[in-house]
Amino acid sequence: PTEVSFTNVINAYARVGDIERAEAWLQRMLAAGLPPTVNAFTSVISACGQGGDARRASWWLQQMPLYSISPTEACFSAAIDACARVGDIERADQLA
Repeated sequence: PTEVSFTNVINAYARVGDIERAEAWLQRMLAAGLPPTVNAFTSVISACGQGGDARRASWWLQQMPLYSISPTEACFSAAIDACARVGDIERADQLA
């Protein structure tokens, strides 16, 4: 497996809002010794949005620098979308 294959699986779970499985596949990617990608993080953050968990979306956004990954506009957009889906405007303001 490559970073791309792991990211594709994470993205598939993100599309259906399965936060636990998206997170689990990111953890598997890390356990396999593969460097996480910005797209993998974006997909997990998006999964949190689809699943209605703005707190987790924010948490994953904060984890990115620990892996030397700078959040992109897509990451922030996914996190803000997660906040909007649950009406957490205060958290969205903090991310903007």
